[in-house]
Amino acid sequence: MNRKQMKKEARKLLKGNAGYFVPIILLAMAASGLCAALQAITASGDNVNTNGGLLLFLIAGPVIISFAFIMLAFVDKKQNPAVKDILIGFHGKNAFEAILAFVRYLAFTLLWSLLFVIPGIIKGLSYSQMFFLMADKGLSAKDAQAKSMEIMEGHKWAYFVLQLSFIPWILLCLVTFGIATIYVVPYIYTAQAMFYRNIAPAKKSSK
Repeated sequence: MNRKQMKKEARKLLKGNAGYFVPIILLAMAASGLCAALQAITASGDNVNTNGGLLLFLIAGPVIISFAFIMLAFVDKKQNPAVKDILIGFHGKNAFEAILAFVRYLAFTLLWSLLFVIPGIIKGLSYSQMFFLMADKGLSAKDAQAKSMEIMEGHKWAYFVLQLSFIPWILLCLVTFGIATIYVVPYIYTAQAMFYRNIAPAKKSSK
């Protein structure tokens, strides 16, 4: 399945189902806004309290892995999400591994970026499937990082072009003051889940 087919199929899946994602997107946006507000409120002169930034840092990984679970269920089983599904990434081991995965992704990408921008982008693409692998295969953050590098071999350019193709949609979010985010975020995540499934097919259940 090529990029255009993935995006077409993503739109087809979302037709009539995008509304199920609205409360989840709003909840994630509210959490981010709360963190930003906390950081702004607790700022004092030149001494900025980092509580909001730290809280956002801690919830980012679990929220991302929750979306990975949600989108794979949506793509694989045509299962529409429930509001409670945004908490999947906060359950026990999921939360710890999700935070660790987020730390590893940022740290390794940043370290490669310190060399030059291009190596950082390439590594970011190599690690891009970490959260889907954790949600799909139950891998640890470390194993998911290694496996992501493996399955992205030969697919980084295709993924990069897929991401670039969403720039007009992201601009739409900006000009609509975030209103379009309610559709654009699930659209992007659905296409990304399809990309993942295209390079990491689900195992066929044995009869």
